[in-house]
Amino acid sequence: MTAPDIQIRAMAEADLPAVQALHLDSWRHSYAGLKDDAFLDGPVVDEMAGRWRALPSKDDVALVAEQEGEIVALALVFATHPEGPLLESLHVRSDQQGKGVGRRLVSATTAELAARGYDTLWLEVIAGNRAARTIYAKWGGVESWPFKDVIAGQEVSAVKVRWSSLTPLIALG
Repeated sequence: MTAPDIQIRAMAEADLPAVQALHLDSWRHSYAGLKDDAFLDGPVVDEMAGRWRALPSKDDVALVAEQEGEIVALALVFATHPEGPLLESLHVRSDQQGKGVGRRLVSATTAELAARGYDTLWLEVIAGNRAARTIYAKWGGVESWPFKDVIAGQEVSAVKVRWSSLTPLIALG
């Protein structure tokens, strides 16, 4: 399937409530069964409220995908992370998954990174999130061994996924 009528643009301050709601909904959808409801209804709500209180730094790449005036996906890269550009958030509304929205958003995000002189990308994903890991592998990402991480105060098993070049990600669009 394709993502018709999707506009990708820079995240604006007015988008923050919708971005927070989308991010929270995405976690609840993606991690249902992997994390307990108390976690997804408690600490994660507070985490999202804090994370999306203000726009990310100008050094970061923060884009949204919009369809018919509604935000259906978001991407946030911490471009100046000490380990290189970190794809901190990539979330697609559940009813838009599988339609190419995430692929187009990643292409636009990595094109912006390349325009700024970067050529690598990495992310962390909860090890049990098989759907995301499958997509990242399809896009050419190379996984690390699982390691312990802490998200919203709770220990999780995670993996790092790395791309040594942005070229294949840019080509997704």
